[in-house]
Amino acid sequence: MEIKISRKRKVRTKTVPVITGALGAIKKELDPNLKSLPGHHSAKELQKFMLMSTSHIIRKLLDYEYITLNFL
Repeated sequence: MEIKISRKRKVRTKTVPVITGALGAIKKELDPNLKSLPGHHSAKELQKFMLMSTSHIIRKLLDYEYITLNFL
């Protein structure tokens, strides 16, 4: 993806690994990677976002299962 973007837009790109688990688990190397991104980002905000996203997905799944089991 980095290669495609750099070729299409004719700019230099740099891949910055920012990986979190579904429950907000992060690696210790995350802080230096976040500091290299433009703007203000924190590991705490990223963890909160991941937890909220995961809970949203689970709620949708449970709602769907409840509706299909009880109304079909």
